[in-house]
Amino acid sequence: MANYGNVVMDDNKYVGILKSASDDVQNGDFVVPDWSAGTAAVTAGDNIGEVMFVRNELNEPAERAISDGDFDMDTGDYLRLKTLHNGMILETTAIASTYANVSVDDEMGCVAGELALAADTTLTSLATFKYTFVVMEKFSMYGTDAVRVWVRVK
Repeated sequence: MANYGNVVMDDNKYVGILKSASDDVQNGDFVVPDWSAGTAAVTAGDNIGEVMFVRNELNEPAERAISDGDFDMDTGDYLRLKTLHNGMILETTAIASTYANVSVDDEMGCVAGELALAADTTLTSLATFKYTFVVMEKFSMYGTDAVRVWVRVK
């Protein structure tokens, strides 16, 4: 299933110097940057350190009927990434936890590029995560379960 994402409240500044290290990076994913290699990738396990939000844009003519939400990046393509900071509001369908278990005001961490409740992390605690995400709303985006979250940086 494709992931989708959107930046709801923030500036219009993006990091565009990192390339995708794999073919599985999608809009709405959270990637781990490797600044020395000049890449970023969805990384397995608990992402307790720096993560960035993927918000690619596809510049295709409307008549081709290709949605920005369906746009996956290939290895070596430049990514359009948002650096996370306190108070930022994001929307994403990249949810690792069972959607029915997610509630408004829940705090989530990043696991393998998706948001997860503390119980669904290998650490079973969000205490060591640099970034956590508080659920503001549950809704549907492009027919897929989604959450609107605000970012907390520890």
